[in-house]
Amino acid sequence: MSDFFSPQALSAILDRHSFSYNQPETLESITQEFLNDLTLIRDTTIMVKLIGGHATSKHFNYSFRDTSGLDFIITEPELVQDFLLSHHPEKYYRHLKGNQTTLIYRGSFVDPDPRSWVRVNFRPFSQMPLEHPATASMRPIKDVSDTSTLYASILDLIIMKIECIIDWGRDSQLKAQDYDDLHELVELQNRQERTALDATEFLHARYIHCYFDDVAFADISNVLKSWIVDVMDAKGDLIYPGEGHQVLALRAVENRR
Repeated sequence: MSDFFSPQALSAILDRHSFSYNQPETLESITQEFLNDLTLIRDTTIMVKLIGGHATSKHFNYSFRDTSGLDFIITEPELVQDFLLSHHPEKYYRHLKGNQTTLIYRGSFVDPDPRSWVRVNFRPFSQMPLEHPATASMRPIKDVSDTSTLYASILDLIIMKIECIIDWGRDSQLKAQDYDDLHELVELQNRQERTALDATEFLHARYIHCYFDDVAFADISNVLKSWIVDVMDAKGDLIYPGEGHQVLALRAVENRR
């Protein structure tokens, strides 16, 4: 990689640009290539889910705002990164900045145009809470035939936006965008055909139920509440629709705060 940029030059490029070259069809192609590369890892089971802006854009038929790379929940991120760097050095490059590492996909691009680079960000599966709704449906790469099954669901993305908003360390400007994104995602979910919740979707409902009345969501609490209102009783307690009994009461949530 040093044949093209010094670390300082690459750092400046990455900081200045949001990869306007990341057109949906390009990112989709890179995602498929990434999936194909991961299938070559034989000795370890790898699970992955595409999250973030590109996954969101997919649900909006690519009419969502511009995205800036690819974000994944993944098992064994260090092993995956080392594998890609050692087996495909012509396509992947590790960019070090301080104590943070970013995997850069360059494919066959060799010109210095910064739009020819794509960030590949990993969120380690091991750092996700147990029974996190977004990880419940993850499957081994060997069982995945195409990228369509890698994408986070709308409910997954809603949960992850909630996490961004309640993160005290998150930049306030990013949080402003998070609120807008969350509003759009919930409205999109409300436009979907309503069916009985499966076990995974009920995990999402339970998570949302814990937060819709949080002060952090005061301005959009009704929007956030709208998707789960069908599985709440008159007291506001969450009801499992298949069994009709109380699962989680608001009073219990309030007592934990």
